[in-house]
Amino acid sequence: MIRAERIRQIAELASRDEIVTLNQLAQELGVSKATIRRDVDELYAQGLIQKTRGGIIFQKESSPLDPTYAMRLTVNMEEKNRIAKAARSYVQEGDNIMFDSGSTLLELAKELPVRKHLGIITYDLYVALELINKEYVDLLMIGGVFRRQYFGFHGYFAENAIRQMYAGVSFIGADAVDLQGGIMSHNQNDVPLKQCMIDNSQKTILLCDHTKFGSSAFIHVAPLSRFDIVITGRALEEKYVTAMREKGIEVQLV
Repeated sequence: MIRAERIRQIAELASRDEIVTLNQLAQELGVSKATIRRDVDELYAQGLIQKTRGGIIFQKESSPLDPTYAMRLTVNMEEKNRIAKAARSYVQEGDNIMFDSGSTLLELAKELPVRKHLGIITYDLYVALELINKEYVDLLMIGGVFRRQYFGFHGYFAENAIRQMYAGVSFIGADAVDLQGGIMSHNQNDVPLKQCMIDNSQKTILLCDHTKFGSSAFIHVAPLSRFDIVITGRALEEKYVTAMREKGIEVQLV
């Protein structure tokens, strides 16, 4: 198991249980306590956990302006899985698909049919690692500058590559959604990649949990009018659903 996957699992275990001991983590993940300590130190540096004697506690009150990928993998995961299962119905045999970065996109990667032949383009390392185990997927991993905190590749080379590619459908995530401002991102490195995917796809589908609506983030990505379909949680306030449908956007609540 690579370190990125271990850190993701540690974050998930810490968010599920009130206190997790280092011995439990070592046994669960099949690695030494020394290895676990190094992974725990990274999560502690990100503000995701508190250290306690012989274990860790999930830092529930921690909410940095730009949440790390590891933190996103602990928030609203049940809803994100429902969104992913709904999005799976828009994946057809032989499709070429663009996958944006994020925890909901990772859930969709896990839910993809095992025996459908698909071509998938992504710059998200977690998504790519999930897809390499699906033998019928032709995976194109976009390279560039690796941003460790986000487990994705960004920069000139990544942007230039995506500009030259086209897909039948793109699945896009968002840090925040506003009816007037559209979708927004905390991470400036993601923005041009998201925009290229939206521009170069025949159909664009927004996947985000309901808590993203009515919030704001640092950078505008695209207006909601650029999306054909929005899949989100059934707890979304009716005013957002009505407004999007009035714009001609198909809204699916799960």
